[in-house]
Amino acid sequence: LKNEEQKLLHSKYSTYTTNIEETIKNLINEKNNASLAIAISFSKDEKLINFVNGKSELTIDYGKISTELEENTKFKNVWIQIIDINGNSLYRSWTNIVNNISFRKDFKQTLIDKKASTTFSVGRFDFNIKANSPIYFNNEVIGFIEVISHFNSIIDVLKENNINAITIADKKHKETIKHPYSNTFIADYYVATKNNDEINKNLNAQNIEEIINLNGYSIKNNILIYTYKLSNNFDENLGYVINFVDLNSIDIENIKSFKSQFITNTVILVILMLFLFISYVYFNETANNSKFNTKLKKHIKQLNNLQKYKQYILDSQTNIIVITDGKTLINCNKRLLEFFKDVNNLNEFREKYVCVCKAFVDMNDELYVINKEYDNNNNWAEYIA
Repeated sequence: LKNEEQKLLHSKYSTYTTNIEETIKNLINEKNNASLAIAISFSKDEKLINFVNGKSELTIDYGKISTELEENTKFKNVWIQIIDINGNSLYRSWTNIVNNISFRKDFKQTLIDKKASTTFSVGRFDFNIKANSPIYFNNEVIGFIEVISHFNSIIDVLKENNINAITIADKKHKETIKHPYSNTFIADYYVATKNNDEINKNLNAQNIEEIINLNGYSIKNNILIYTYKLSNNFDENLGYVINFVDLNSIDIENIKSFKSQFITNTVILVILMLFLFISYVYFNETANNSKFNTKLKKHIKQLNNLQKYKQYILDSQTNIIVITDGKTLINCNKRLLEFFKDVNNLNEFREKYVCVCKAFVDMNDELYVINKEYDNNNNWAEYIA
């Protein structure tokens, strides 16, 4: 029972971490698409085009736009950067510090592709998500506008799903970050999200290396830990989203039900084995006895009582229980007949369904079994076991 329980728990936690991974991917894709839509929209503004062309001063208040986005959307602390064709930063909404960014690999690729794109990036100020759109004048690219967003909104959504998470940049980028947005480091790892006091209790210089190199998940102090790696468009590892989940928040009712049913079936099996043993001893002792017929009648009465007791045990269970030799349905409890309203007894059920699996509904979901043979011609019960 313990081994089977551990297998089921491992399967449950593995599925849970897969769901975390898919959730993070979807949240990042949503943010990429929204950021890219904003960048493309901004790039068409005539005032911006004139500014990059040197024909006028910048009259657009991107700082105010960023504030409005924060107040009305899930975008928090959106930064705007305007870059000319030579890589000179002409404007940054979050700072007066400007410099040339032509050394950036993603900028060089944008110069080649001349099309809108998104990527992760570690720069002087932060580890963040960038959406970049070219600015055109007379069908020529004269510069680019970047919409820079952070991971905080993604972390907030994960927290709504009982997942405490933190985003960090890999330690190899420590020297790159000159003006850290969060001002927080754990060992040499830059923390790219704020409000991490609760999570920082689970991270320190000693265990962070072990956590970011996890293969799958780990469980410590009743906490499930899972690390999702973040790579840029050049397949370079830039950082990680480290997730912490309280095991009490993960639904394992099906595993508890399995344990209860396992114990019930074991008790029934022991009773049946005991009955067979008593029958064997009894028949051997009475085979040459002149009162064999009398004892036989008594034995049959005991057998009937035992059968009734066995049926009582079956019928007292809240779950549906069926006893089968693998091909033929031998017995069941009343829960089965209560569930299948169109039959009144076991014989009617055998005639109508042959197998309980005949009533399975195809949910179009790999987590649900249906009435068919699986790998190696296993039936449904062998497959889920």
